[in-house]
Amino acid sequence: MSQRAIDNLLINVRRLNWFSTYHVHHRVASRFRRGRAFLVGDAGHIHSPAGGQGMNTGIGDAFNLAWKLAAVLRRQAGEALLDSYEAERLPFARRLVDTTDRAFSVITADGPLAEVVRTGLVPRVLPLLARFPRARRGFFRVVSQTALRYRHAPLNMGSAGKVHGETGYPGWPWVAVSRFPGGAPASAASDTRRRRSAPPTMR
Repeated sequence: MSQRAIDNLLINVRRLNWFSTYHVHHRVASRFRRGRAFLVGDAGHIHSPAGGQGMNTGIGDAFNLAWKLAAVLRRQAGEALLDSYEAERLPFARRLVDTTDRAFSVITADGPLAEVVRTGLVPRVLPLLARFPRARRGFFRVVSQTALRYRHAPLNMGSAGKVHGETGYPGWPWVAVSRFPGGAPASAASDTRRRRSAPPTMR
């Protein structure tokens, strides 16, 4: 371990039994689908752990592909629907890897300015921003990736006035309904009489 890390963490290393160097890779596959094969999660994109986005991205991939595969297998949609998986998830993976790459570069940068930002500015500014409900909601939506939308993807092109076709993760709005399918009253689910619609949705 570097002497700087030892000094900052106030630890004393007496014996080292095993040591390895951590390498960060930022890579995205050129394709997420080829014929009957699909890449999901870390098989399609790897990046630094900055922001803790790896798991959420993998879940988003699986979620996106799963309902489309189910629809095709049930003959509720044509096989062309499966092409939208790569069209939606590959651009997002590229943006995510680029973002985490830049964040990791800032976190690990050398120099007095980087040190001030990393140890002085960020620890003070983020807690202040977190005091505001709107900022907390914004942070949550970005990190959880629930703000992700595919409005400009091929599957969602077109609109009717202010209504746009759109899928996302989760990408489903809460919509008011009077009854659930099958006749169960909506109040059985919640007092708000709301439930999630099935994909894809119209906005």
